[in-house]
Amino acid sequence: MCHAEGRAYTVKPDERLKALRTGGRPKPRATMPNQWRGIDMTKALAGDCGWVYIVVVLDWYTKKIVGYRADERSTSGDWKKALDMAVNRQFPEGARDKGLSLMSDNGCQPTSIAFMKACSGLGIHQAFTSYNNPKGNADTERLMRTIKEECLWLREWRSADELKSAFEAWVEDYNTNYLHSALGYKAPEPRSGIQNKPRHTPLDKRGAVHSSTSFLTTGNYPRSTAPSLTLLFFIVLISSIAGRNE
Repeated sequence: MCHAEGRAYTVKPDERLKALRTGGRPKPRATMPNQWRGIDMTKALAGDCGWVYIVVVLDWYTKKIVGYRADERSTSGDWKKALDMAVNRQFPEGARDKGLSLMSDNGCQPTSIAFMKACSGLGIHQAFTSYNNPKGNADTERLMRTIKEECLWLREWRSADELKSAFEAWVEDYNTNYLHSALGYKAPEPRSGIQNKPRHTPLDKRGAVHSSTSFLTTGNYPRSTAPSLTLLFFIVLISSIAGRNE
């Protein structure tokens, strides 16, 4: 709305300049590890140091954080370092001709010449979410929410180093202990070929002895037989009723 000589004029957008969307195209879905990855960034305030920017690379299939970078800056170089970590960890012989794709938004870092050249040099196919549609990178966006709610927002950070150290420890715990329903209530690491570390329960602290082959203890459920929460609820309920009848 603008005014000129006492009259009001409405400025309307030129519909011809809007980007065209292709309807009906589904979001890519990973069917195996090291096929589709997402990269995104968030930030947290660290005392007088100001903002600390965190870049994360997620494997969509295994739900594992394969690369990350935390720094006081947010440049394409920081994004490249997170990508380098992801590639070096999972592809020690290089990612070229491995069929790896990387999804990101249309921000200035992933669309920068330096970052796009790095992806091209590594043989990584870049894909971008469509305009104003973060669902294209939904898996990674959901991870960023988890990072905020379970790490960054839980306390006030006194320094950048304190935040970085805590985040690195959180990533390690997430990869080895964070259970995903999409993985049959397993942590990302077992599906990547690394044995899961079972969490310590109150029974463990009292010194109870558990069988190493027990699915209920280790949490290593076969994917086809993973118990649902509803089933576990009814098992506990029936056991409670039986105990009362005795």
